[in-house]
Amino acid sequence: MREIHASALPRIWECPASAANADMLFDSSSGAATMGTAVHEALARVVAGVQADLGAVVRKYEVDGRELRGLFYAGLALWNLYEGAFERVEAEVAARAQITDDIAVVGTRDIVGVIDERRMFVGDWKSNRVEREYRHQLNAYAYITLAGHPDVDEAVCCILWLRERTRETWTVTRAELKPWADSLLAKLTQGANRYTNDIESCTFCPLEPTCPAREALMNRAKLALVQAGDNKPVAALDLARLKPQADALAQTLKHYNAALRVQLEKEGSIDLGDGREMTLRTQHADTILPGPGLPVVCKALAEAAGMMEAPEDGGALATIAPYVKIAKTAMLDAVANAASRGKKAKSRRNLMEALERAGAVRTKAIKRITVNKKKEEA
Repeated sequence: MREIHASALPRIWECPASAANADMLFDSSSGAATMGTAVHEALARVVAGVQADLGAVVRKYEVDGRELRGLFYAGLALWNLYEGAFERVEAEVAARAQITDDIAVVGTRDIVGVIDERRMFVGDWKSNRVEREYRHQLNAYAYITLAGHPDVDEAVCCILWLRERTRETWTVTRAELKPWADSLLAKLTQGANRYTNDIESCTFCPLEPTCPAREALMNRAKLALVQAGDNKPVAALDLARLKPQADALAQTLKHYNAALRVQLEKEGSIDLGDGREMTLRTQHADTILPGPGLPVVCKALAEAAGMMEAPEDGGALATIAPYVKIAKTAMLDAVANAASRGKKAKSRRNLMEALERAGAVRTKAIKRITVNKKKEEA
């Protein structure tokens, strides 16, 4: 039995060849994906009529609490628009439906509601920043939903965009879903050699590492980007259209650096064969904590400028501290610039010592990839 995931249909519709070996395992983890999972879990509790513990969700997924809360309350506002709209409603409902005897479409619907005896509702939260064509995913959910409710004729589909705080709604009937399913079947059975020309459709594709079409798209992008970097004439529109390829190249470089770090951690150092070696060098970076640090910095700046007393309002500083980020280099430059000649270096040292006494310095070890002359063996 071949299973096609509804969430893969935005990609498959643009690139039918990507449906091959669609169950192949691949790593789709990312900060955005983790945030999406976290906000989906919190909103699922709301749909189920249970209070969501956002603090627990933040700790579980280790995501940014402010961003999570913003997305959650946007979803809550959208959900409140449906108060009293359903006879009953469920969250995170997994199901499947046969297209043919050997092909099924499967998926987990974020929201499934009964509107009345002839209409069902299927909703999907979207927390991503990049808009894609998700109608085929929702049509698949509608197909699954109507397959499980033979007496229902229509499905109301809704994409709930959390970042935009908007919703996109349309209605499909059982009769309209029949040609849609036929089109999907044609793509699955006849599209083995039909690839996309849009690299954004390659996102999270299980065939990405070995796909010849993606490689060709990347090679064309590299050539154009090199020309732009060499200041060769490239039209502004052509450059703008290369943004998705440039983003894909950046992601590839990110994966390369991650793989290189793993090997360096394992090997310790790599002999490059030309008298140089590559290694991970540990460096230490200081972060200045605004809470205990802001009063110290204000006092140091006042003293360096020759002021008798620092214009300090402890209550005000405590209020703004959570919204302040102190850049260490800029901070030290500022206090040095305010100090008189001959006292600049001392003012820097005194400030760092005061910050350390106040518990405002957090030091983190950072491993950087470096290439150095190979050390002679003794």
